[in-house]
Amino acid sequence: MSERKQAENLLRESEGLWRTFVDITPAAVAMFDRQMCYLVANQAWYKQYGLENREIIGRSHYEIFPDIPQHWKDIHAHCLTGVTQKNDADFWVREDGKGEWIRWEIRPWIDRHGEIGGLLMYTEVITKYKQTEAELKEISESLSFALKSGKMGCWEWDIIHNTLAWDDRMYELYGVTKESDTRLAYDIWATGLHPDDREATEIIIRQAVSGEAEYNPEFRVVHPDGSIHFIKASGLVQRDAQGNARKMIGLNFDISERKRQEQALRLIVEATAAKTGEAFFKSCVQYLAQVLEVRYAFIAEFVDSEKLTAKTLAFWAGDNFGNNFTYKLVGTPCEKVNHQNDLCIYPHSLQSLFPDRDDLVALQAESYAGVPIIDATGNSLGFLAVLDNKPMAEEITMQSAILRIFATRAGAEIERIEAEAVKKSEIQLRQKTEELERTLKQLQATQMQLIQAEKMSSLGQLVAGIAHEINNPVNFIYGNIQCANDYASNLIELIQLYQEYYPSPPPAISNFTENMDLEYVVSDFSQLLISMKTGATRIRDIVKSLRTFSRLDEADLKEIDIHENLESTLVILQNRLNGRAGNPEIQVEKNYGNLPLVECYGGLLNQVFMNLLVNAIDAIEQQQQSLKPLETLAYHGQITITTSITSENQVLISIQDNGNGMSPQVQEKIFNPFFTTKPVGKGTGMGLAISYQIVTKNHQGDLRCDSTLGKGTEFRIELPISDRTKSLS
Repeated sequence: MSERKQAENLLRESEGLWRTFVDITPAAVAMFDRQMCYLVANQAWYKQYGLENREIIGRSHYEIFPDIPQHWKDIHAHCLTGVTQKNDADFWVREDGKGEWIRWEIRPWIDRHGEIGGLLMYTEVITKYKQTEAELKEISESLSFALKSGKMGCWEWDIIHNTLAWDDRMYELYGVTKESDTRLAYDIWATGLHPDDREATEIIIRQAVSGEAEYNPEFRVVHPDGSIHFIKASGLVQRDAQGNARKMIGLNFDISERKRQEQALRLIVEATAAKTGEAFFKSCVQYLAQVLEVRYAFIAEFVDSEKLTAKTLAFWAGDNFGNNFTYKLVGTPCEKVNHQNDLCIYPHSLQSLFPDRDDLVALQAESYAGVPIIDATGNSLGFLAVLDNKPMAEEITMQSAILRIFATRAGAEIERIEAEAVKKSEIQLRQKTEELERTLKQLQATQMQLIQAEKMSSLGQLVAGIAHEINNPVNFIYGNIQCANDYASNLIELIQLYQEYYPSPPPAISNFTENMDLEYVVSDFSQLLISMKTGATRIRDIVKSLRTFSRLDEADLKEIDIHENLESTLVILQNRLNGRAGNPEIQVEKNYGNLPLVECYGGLLNQVFMNLLVNAIDAIEQQQQSLKPLETLAYHGQITITTSITSENQVLISIQDNGNGMSPQVQEKIFNPFFTTKPVGKGTGMGLAISYQIVTKNHQGDLRCDSTLGKGTEFRIELPISDRTKSLS
């Protein structure tokens, strides 16, 4: 192939690649000759100018767009002289009326002879970019306004090159401007920092750069005029991929106003903290007036139930305390405070707003701010107000906060004073009430004890009488059973002799002997007498238990067998332990230790055993009633009685059941008089109270309860073996 042919092929390949490149370029590109006829255009050009499906190559641009403005023709002509023109943002209205922002460039192209062959035009739609730019500008302006409104300034510290860049607001925070101070921002910051805060601030900076702490210090700066301002700083450290600090970007904002508020509030708090009553009210109005820089301040409380009249508790009148005064609320600024029940401000023209108030004229008051004094229940007690003879700002955030705080404190102090005024009478009334309550409880307890003692005494007398009456015939029966047995033995022996010596008795005797079954009578009669003797013995033992339980002959201290008393009590309760009204039998397990005789009041102690055992039986029956049918089958009620001697040489008696148990709340009250968990009519609430008194007072012992709800209860009685009451009498 010839060199010319190769060159033509390369040219065609090059042109093809060029056309492909131009077509895929997102910008609109077209090439014109000197007469502005199209030589070539990419697809983006066709689409942008609405030329799809139209043949434009070789046709004039002005022919296709006959309404093209003259200034574009002038631009084209100027570029044909060899000048390149462009615009980075031009607004263009399309033929369909839609506006677009475009970036364009027109430059001449040179042919192979070195002459200007025509123009190359490039356009790109940047509408979305412009919209984003506008939005960013709006956001930037809003952010700048917010920073300025919040007295905040932005800064950026290049840690690598140790340069500090500020926005305009930062210069204002340090009391200078770019024009008035040409120093570097770092120098302004370093020299403006208060000497006492320099070291601590630099330490925080180093810690933030090293990643040991966040950068959010507070420090003071000294302006060139000598004034001191408080600055709060906050910054974030930017690091590279290796974690090395490269930049710190942050904000500074002026907190001087907040600091002044804190100092003012601290001053008032410290001045009034240790004072009460009149001294508090006076200190409060004096410091309020000084801190808020007003001439007058007063605290007033209502003096009537309708809240139409108020009286000052303290009044600061410019240079000293003024006399307290009473005033009607109608037609005063305080009336509106009372109606609104909130902060009320009259920043100026006070006298013209309340022309009928001569007192405002006398004070030459021009402005007013007041808040209600509210008690803990929300009831209005009065007012805390300040006045001045010059206008005050309508927006007094700091002042209103201080007013509200001390209105609350004043309310608490008024309430305290009112409480103090009635405190003595309340104490006296409470003491009398408590005495009456104690007396009533003592009377009720005494009454119940007397009733209980009478019941026990009657029961003892009844038991003793019955025991005595039963004992005589039982003794008669018991004493004669042996004689009857001897007589019967003799008679049987006599009959046997008759049978031996007269083996053939008459028919009448034979028939009678056969009818009465003599052999059976002879064999069973001795067993009958033995059974009668056993029954008589059982009756005699029961009578002995009844006499032991009654203890009528033991009103004084006496050494007794504790086990004997427990047994006698169990005998009395045997019918309940055996089950009644369908209740299953309750098992009693006895773990008796080896106890000595104990000196005590036997009858009273039996009363304690009776109460504790009855409670145990009731608890087991209640547990049985609360169980489901299947659970009832598996449940067996049991009372365990354990006795022993403790290391403190005391007798311990434990009565434990597996009944329904008690909650901790109930356990705290069980020894209180008249407290009962039983239904109405089932208990007086005095059984355990009396038992506790018998054990602790009469015997100098201890009675305790340990119970678990749903599992059971244990009562533990501890008694001294020898009497301690003698040493106390």
